[in-house]
Amino acid sequence: MVKGVVGQEPNNPAKDAAAILDALDAENPPLHFLLGEDALDGLRNHHEAVRADAGAWEELSRSTTAS
Repeated sequence: MVKGVVGQEPNNPAKDAAAILDALDAENPPLHFLLGEDALDGLRNHHEAVRADAGAWEELSRSTTAS
């Protein structure tokens, strides 16, 4: 299984290393740093799903507030 994907990674290791160094040298380095379109798209999709789920249950969630 692994043999079929080794060497087929979508990212360029040299670009990854340069991006990491740039992020580390930034005035305000990121707490979370994603490498590649696949990682960024995956995170955005996850956040959209969480927001949609929270929105669908917002009324019930807010109804539990004591005040």
